[in-house]
Amino acid sequence: MPTRHRRIAITETPDVKAALDALRARMGSEPISMRELLIRGAREKAREIEGEDEATVARRARFLEDLRTGRPLPYAIDEDAARAVKLTGLSDVPPLVDTP
Repeated sequence: MPTRHRRIAITETPDVKAALDALRARMGSEPISMRELLIRGAREKAREIEGEDEATVARRARFLEDLRTGRPLPYAIDEDAARAVKLTGLSDVPPLVDTP
């Protein structure tokens, strides 16, 4: 199908297949979105290049898991940052910081 957008082809070489098989085993019958994987991977790589440390990544993951599961948040929410996320996405928001 014609498109103005660049196309990408991925071959399931042994290392790619191993990573996808591990994910498939965890996801069960839910299909894998290659688009989502590519977006997440690109964002993760960009964070890695920008020098985001593991603690920041872990706090962000914990925050997202708390939101997904509906667990009460053990830290204060910055309403201005939440508004910025709603309007612009996470790229313009400073990293999460635990409150004492």
